[in-house]
Amino acid sequence: PQEIRERPWLCVVDLSKYVAKIVNTLNHDDSISSLLDATHRIRKLLKKSDMI
Repeated sequence: PQEIRERPWLCVVDLSKYVAKIVNTLNHDDSISSLLDATHRIRKLLKKSDMI
């Protein structure tokens, strides 16, 4: 709804690469658990920004 789109806390992001990665992983009968666990990606971002 438009009222949600106008909220200041809403941030629209493109998840197409992430969804494609999940679909591709499932098509290869592999586990998506590593894609669902964001710990590694969060630490990588924190390290990049010198927060850890």
